[in-house]
Amino acid sequence: SLSLSLSLCLVAPLSFTAHLLLFSTRMSMRPKDCAAKLADNSPSLTRVVLVDNALFQMKSLEYAELIADGLKNNSHCVELTIDKCGLLDQGAVKIAEALHNNTTLEKLSLPNNKLGPIALGAIAEMLKVNRSISELNLSGNSGSAGGKWGDAPLTALADALEGGNTTLTKIVWRLDNRISWKITKLMSRNVELGRRQAAGTPEGKSSPVISPKRTEEKKEEKELSALEKKKQEIAKRKQEEDAEKKREEEKKREEE
Repeated sequence: SLSLSLSLCLVAPLSFTAHLLLFSTRMSMRPKDCAAKLADNSPSLTRVVLVDNALFQMKSLEYAELIADGLKNNSHCVELTIDKCGLLDQGAVKIAEALHNNTTLEKLSLPNNKLGPIALGAIAEMLKVNRSISELNLSGNSGSAGGKWGDAPLTALADALEGGNTTLTKIVWRLDNRISWKITKLMSRNVELGRRQAAGTPEGKSSPVISPKRTEEKKEEKELSALEKKKQEIAKRKQEEDAEKKREEEKKREEE
């Protein structure tokens, strides 16, 4: 039997759901071989998980490019996890570019690496056209030397969600940023849209086309309308108070 210290690369028979795993080990299987399996587009390979892989860490860009190449025309892999493998911005950019036309991958998990604004920007651009990824994990990445992603890539991600991406429903990261709150709000909208879509519509009737951007615009218009109404109420109250004050002053003068 194999001990847990060995790296495993398992492909189940066609009758089973395959799960490809590369664990942190002393003797690791070659990521190159696993990338080749992706490129072969085998129906038996549906998940790729690389965790703390020593070989990948030594040549992270090279292996990231190989995996990206394998994903370009792959129609069976639904999950890619590269965790604690020293993945850099350049490697993440290659993967993001490969996923522009991928319609199968549902989960992209890149935690505990060395990703920053460049990687997030590339992922955001990819999400403007990708309609299969529903879960994104970027936890444990420093973002940059200062520990922040910066507004630009976060804004690009928000733009992707506002521009029509209704698929992404979960992002795992740790942020306290005004734009990140907006992103969270937009994903909550996606969850609700997904729930409605799952409920379906009567046979013979097509689902209404929902514009996420228009939905947000209507909500903002409603909020502005409520704010304007409140301002008018305050102004009216002030006028009434001023009029009452004026009457009291006139009454006081008459008494004198």
